[in-house]
Amino acid sequence: SAKFDLEFLLRSDDSRGLHGVVVFAEDVFDRATVERMVTVLGGVLRQAVDDPEAHIGDVEVLSAAERGLILGLWAGTTADIAET
Repeated sequence: SAKFDLEFLLRSDDSRGLHGVVVFAEDVFDRATVERMVTVLGGVLRQAVDDPEAHIGDVEVLSAAERGLILGLWAGTTADIAET
């Protein structure tokens, strides 16, 4: 059982770099969602290491494929929403 809904435990090891474990509440998150979060976090951390002087606004969160999907295929998608 997870202590928190989502917990990232990261440790730096000079010989192996950064590694860690993710503990998550399975009633809140599914494995695929958590794996996606880990992928995004890994990409953000890689960019920070590669360019420590970069502004946070310049860090890419989405891959080129994801950006294309959101801005292309999904752009203009509509759905009816009931009034409340």
